[in-house]
Amino acid sequence: MQNNKLNAGICLGLLACLILMAGCGVNGSPMGSILPDNSGGSKTGIWNNIRMFPDGGGWALTYRALLHTSDGGRHWHSATPWDSSIGAIGVIPYFVNSHVAWFIVPGNTIYVQYGKSNESQLARSYRTTDGGATWQSGKIPGTVSTYSDAKSGAGAVGEAVKHLVAQGETRHYININSLMALDAQSAWISVGQTYIHTGGGQEDIHPESNRILHSTDGGRNWNLLVEDKPDAQNRVAGTHIYFVNSILGIQSGKTPLGIEISHDGGKSWHEEELPLPKLKVFSLPTTNQEESVFFNERDGIIPVYMLVGRSYKLFYYTTHDGAQSWQVGTLSNDLADQPQVTYLDSQHWMILQKAVILKTNDDGVQWTSAVPQLPGKAVINSNFILANEGWAIVSNVDHFDANTSGLDSSTSLLQTKDGGKTWQIMSYQVA
Repeated sequence: MQNNKLNAGICLGLLACLILMAGCGVNGSPMGSILPDNSGGSKTGIWNNIRMFPDGGGWALTYRALLHTSDGGRHWHSATPWDSSIGAIGVIPYFVNSHVAWFIVPGNTIYVQYGKSNESQLARSYRTTDGGATWQSGKIPGTVSTYSDAKSGAGAVGEAVKHLVAQGETRHYININSLMALDAQSAWISVGQTYIHTGGGQEDIHPESNRILHSTDGGRNWNLLVEDKPDAQNRVAGTHIYFVNSILGIQSGKTPLGIEISHDGGKSWHEEELPLPKLKVFSLPTTNQEESVFFNERDGIIPVYMLVGRSYKLFYYTTHDGAQSWQVGTLSNDLADQPQVTYLDSQHWMILQKAVILKTNDDGVQWTSAVPQLPGKAVINSNFILANEGWAIVSNVDHFDANTSGLDSSTSLLQTKDGGKTWQIMSYQVA
């Protein structure tokens, strides 16, 4: 099993606004748009994420579109529930299986001037149960960011003239922190709001609120479970959200080694601390706590990347009693930024980097390493469905910019059938 959430942490500004302005469609209607002709080598743009499943079905998120395959990646078709000419900037996916997937398309930012503003577009959820042939969508309340400058009103939308704000820029920025789905009906999202003011030689940034919303009807409606404000103690400020079942929820990423636990489906939360690793020197400020991954209702893991000396180490916190207790282990190898990790089950994990592939068959107690024969310059994303069969996306350029991101040739799709020792560039068709 692998973490099904592929967080596309890209800027959510005006490009996200354009995404939402594209046709959102009618619930249950076919939404897959036809990709443009491959003139100039820009049919899909760079490939960012891939998620494959044992039945041969899978998903890929590219610069321009969402793709779906039913034959192990040899043929792909657009399953994009928005206008693919706009792209996939800021889209947050969660893949349940080869047929069921959820997406959040962020809301826009409205420019407020003297109590009036441009038209707001709420964030939307999309859910499919048939591999992207049809989609159900719904609006997510309270997901429009606001922006005002020195000549603008105080930020409220209405017909009345508002008092002028102080010189500078003021933003109330909405961010969809996390999306997690149990099945085709039940999903949770974490939504944060941040106040940002710059001007007059000063800068003020502080969180205003964090909310958790839940849908039980496939994303058609979203209901507020809990809201955390600076003067409240509801504890919903985590970056990543994960539900083991309809009752037990875990949030990670709020603090370097702190997690939040819910035993009532996300209505209330309490804080717990993960045990400190046994190190003489480490840096909590540079600790990056990732999303939880559970293999059943008892066995789970939280990966934590920590700067030790001048290199990053992987610390893995495992539980075998449903998050009641946690044990910490460490990988001795130094890691590059954003290593690609696959969890096949609670015992078998794989870490793929350009220069090395690491494997454990015993819950991280012992690791083996090998040098993969891997084309390309760097690994962007990878996914194994079996110990010997996997896929990877590699970059063919030194860096991505506005030009290289739109070119199909900037990335390659690879496949291995010998556990990652050798990789072949896949030939595929996109329609």
